[in-house]
Amino acid sequence: MRLGKRGRISQWKTFYNYLLVADAGVNLWSSYRAAGAMSDDVAKLMDEGGWKPIQGIKNKYPTEAMPLDGELWGIAQIENGLIKSIPNKGNTFKDVDFVITTKGKLKIGRKHHFLGNGSDVEAAGTIKITNGKLNKISNSSGHYFPTIEEANKFPEIFRKLGINTKGVALEIKFLDEAGNLKTQTKFILE
Repeated sequence: MRLGKRGRISQWKTFYNYLLVADAGVNLWSSYRAAGAMSDDVAKLMDEGGWKPIQGIKNKYPTEAMPLDGELWGIAQIENGLIKSIPNKGNTFKDVDFVITTKGKLKIGRKHHFLGNGSDVEAAGTIKITNGKLNKISNSSGHYFPTIEEANKFPEIFRKLGINTKGVALEIKFLDEAGNLKTQTKFILE
């Protein structure tokens, strides 16, 4: 499906609207970059054939029913390394659930299984954001429970989205050999 002359990109005001149309198969990446609705880095990736996942994390319980209390607060829009305000939610959150889909969408809300639609994701856990600045990333997700190796790729994935990760705390939860839950925290230098 392609837009004709009457369906010019000017009718689309936000990147979020692009995401809705993208699911219908319309390719508008170049127009959105020109309109300044996405970072040049993300636009370049999309122009070169779409988002290329770094990894795929399997949902440990893919057949489980969707939670009734799951909520998608929004698909994050990134500008100048910051996460823009989500309508009716703002851009300051303490330990809010997130997933990054294998198509490069940062979904914020409640319940990982719901946010990931039961599918594989690139990243899942919780994030802390203050006025759009990412402060902490955690792999805390019961449905995806990313491994240490997978969680260590989170900063690269967030940077690929255009989010500034310098100084962000990366909190990695894991099970030790005895099955005890442990936490390792380090700060991202780039």
